[in-house]
Amino acid sequence: MRIEELPAGREMDALIAEKVMGWKPVPINYWLPEGKGRGDKPDLWLFNHPKYGEQTRAMHNFRPSSDIAAAWEVVEEIKSHVLRVDITISADTRLKPYAVLITGKGIREWWQREGDTLPLAICRAALPALGVTEI
Repeated sequence: MRIEELPAGREMDALIAEKVMGWKPVPINYWLPEGKGRGDKPDLWLFNHPKYGEQTRAMHNFRPSSDIAAAWEVVEEIKSHVLRVDITISADTRLKPYAVLITGKGIREWWQREGDTLPLAICRAALPALGVTEI
């Protein structure tokens, strides 16, 4: 699937956490209620961040494709890799309302992606800017 076709949700959030933020997934085992045993719940993954060592963050709290605060964390993370990040909001109802243009540091290096929400447009542009084009 192409990045510009990927909807907001857990798959997009996990891609951003791993490919953009640089976090590594660590599965969490949990106890099921009422003595039903143990299991793995994939949406409760933690990501170790190489900059902060052993500190971790619960994956279920990091939703950059739908949460604008988390999407701004993505923008802050990619700023050191690119020249600039431009955001356009369109009033034309025939177009997607949000477009994000990321300009790289090289000549003719840029990535533009659109979305129905600003967080989704940011995520769709951040992934190819850091080399992820398909999943």
